[in-house]
Amino acid sequence: MRWLIEILKLINIKSCILIFTSMLITSTVLLTVLGYLQSLYNIYEVIAYPEVFREKPVVVVSSYALAPFTSLVSTDVLGNMLRDVQDVEYIFYQILVIAYINNSRAVIVRGIEAKDLKIIADYRIIDGRDIDGHCFYCIWVGKNIAEELNIHVGDVIVLSSPFLSIPLILRVSGIIDAGYPYNYELLSSISLAQSIRGVAKGYVSMAVVVFSSREDYLVFVERLGLDRDRMSLMERAIVALKYIGREIRPHVYEHMTEMLVSRLGLPRDIYILISFATAFIMSIGLYMIGQSIATMNSHNLEILYEQGVSSIKIKISLAIVLVIFIATSIKLSLITTKMLSNIISLTIVGYPLKVAISKDILLATSIYILFFTLIGLATVKIHGYREETI
Repeated sequence: MRWLIEILKLINIKSCILIFTSMLITSTVLLTVLGYLQSLYNIYEVIAYPEVFREKPVVVVSSYALAPFTSLVSTDVLGNMLRDVQDVEYIFYQILVIAYINNSRAVIVRGIEAKDLKIIADYRIIDGRDIDGHCFYCIWVGKNIAEELNIHVGDVIVLSSPFLSIPLILRVSGIIDAGYPYNYELLSSISLAQSIRGVAKGYVSMAVVVFSSREDYLVFVERLGLDRDRMSLMERAIVALKYIGREIRPHVYEHMTEMLVSRLGLPRDIYILISFATAFIMSIGLYMIGQSIATMNSHNLEILYEQGVSSIKIKISLAIVLVIFIATSIKLSLITTKMLSNIISLTIVGYPLKVAISKDILLATSIYILFFTLIGLATVKIHGYREETI
């Protein structure tokens, strides 16, 4: 191992600093972008799927819309679809609508029955009275919105909606702490949310159907004319009802965001191709970083080569340095990314976006950086004036 130590001694410190800094910047950018994309992709899943039912077979029935808060389906249609369906553990309706509170910011109003909220969210009332559906002009404010806008129980707020010609004046009946995403919403009765949305009774944004067994879940989706084999691969599904005249055609999606992207006319594959194109551009940078550790130390490496050290041993030594740099830069990038997430405040319709880095993303990013960096190193030729020996 003496040759390894000798090679490492000859690596220029300035080149190490430059290469490590480049890796740190690259890994930080990659993790930040991927983390925000993951958070953005999952945000509608969080809105639609109650956390308490994550382990159950769930079908969310909605309409073919650009967002959950623009969707509208008839409860009569939903009732006909669910008629004679066995072993439905739980079903509840909710209506989501975008509005402006006190002309200051956009917020989502979630209309939901009090009994349903008690099941899907482990909430507590910070101030005021418990949520109920008896008071039409009463509203409950999520904890984070209340803190941001300095709203208290008894305050009067003005809600304006794109679907109403005049704003609604409502009284705050309680401040509620129900976790994400409810702390960033206004909660009301379904009837009030329907008024804000500008629709009559009998229309909601979505129905969440929870099945007792997977077999009943498959029987239900099969009745809709959907492919049983495909649905058997999904733990949950979005069934979007598309109205063509008087005919209703169900379309199934595994993710809420997949439906929304499709609604824009861009299939998910387009975004995958864009991601690959971005990754290809980043790979060129990583490739050059891998080459630079050899080219920036080429003079010293050529001397070692002339002294009889093989190019394979030289590249192995440089690869060890790169692996150490990559592992360290990834760890520091995680810290840096979290700091940037706290500094850079990104929101979408009132919901904060935080960097969400899963273990899969972290592993894939590490392998990606390692692969293209080592490829760059492998392509460098160590020049000399003797025949190659190992």
